[in-house]
Amino acid sequence: MKKLSLLFFLILSVSAWTLFKSDIGTLKDPRDGNVYKTVKIGNQIWMAENLRHEPELGSFVSYENDKANGEKFGYLYEWDDAAFICPDQWRLPEEKDLKELVKTLGGAHNAGKKMKSKTGWANSGNNKSGFSALAGGLNKFEEFIGMGEESGWWLADFYYEGYPCGLSYALYSDTDSIFTYCDHIDGALMYVRCIKD
Repeated sequence: MKKLSLLFFLILSVSAWTLFKSDIGTLKDPRDGNVYKTVKIGNQIWMAENLRHEPELGSFVSYENDKANGEKFGYLYEWDDAAFICPDQWRLPEEKDLKELVKTLGGAHNAGKKMKSKTGWANSGNNKSGFSALAGGLNKFEEFIGMGEESGWWLADFYYEGYPCGLSYALYSDTDSIFTYCDHIDGALMYVRCIKD
């Protein structure tokens, strides 16, 4: 009986590992030559790094305007630019894509821990998904906030709630959960993670 239980545990462990990390690859952006890690999570393929593309037009910055931060964490973009900045055959994820990701990772209360990198957060994640989210902070109303404590990414969905807002998702050091918000598109700059079409 013990042998059967051990075998069952090993099968479950291998299945969980392959569910999250069955397809780790790379993407070379033909526009600028930047190379990004990619990861298959469930049925989706995500970039496993934040976008570092510098468009000719549009608003983007590196955290605290430090080029080294841009190379490590990627660039922060306004929603208008984020909506169209992914390379060919990739796109800005929609809310439905995020919901599928969260479901694959065991729900909103557990997904954050599995998405966060093992280092760089005040309370590290376990990165079981391979998403490798870094605590790169963000920019709200021209103020850089949250380095080491939080990070935020744009989604493609747009709403009007008394002001024009774009949907975003965020992770925080002090919780294993993932959160979604509708952020003022003229007052926030966040990171971009593209998903494969």
